[in-house]
Amino acid sequence: MTKKNIAIALALLFATSSVFACSSSSSSGYSCPTVGEKSCPNDTPATQADVTLCNKCLSQNIAVAQCANLPEKTSCNSAGMSEAAPTLDQATVQKCETQANAAVQCLVANAGDGC
Repeated sequence: MTKKNIAIALALLFATSSVFACSSSSSSGYSCPTVGEKSCPNDTPATQADVTLCNKCLSQNIAVAQCANLPEKTSCNSAGMSEAAPTLDQATVQKCETQANAAVQCLVANAGDGC
């Protein structure tokens, strides 16, 4: 996977991170939301498609989040929306390449399932 693809992989993960990082009911601390749940008050509520995709790719997303030492909970900004994803240094991007690749493969493979 190229550096550009790794960046895209992590961007895709972060696009879904507010969906899977808002609850902490699994043993890892990460879990998928229920339909209508929000990480922050002004976020778009999770749809059934968000929940389905999150559940299908949860283990891959957790692997990336743990590899990159991402927080289990999404921070809310002053507008009441999920904070933008943090910028990761090159060493972290390289360290998490395998996990990011697996997460993107899962997201791409399952995105057509009504998501």
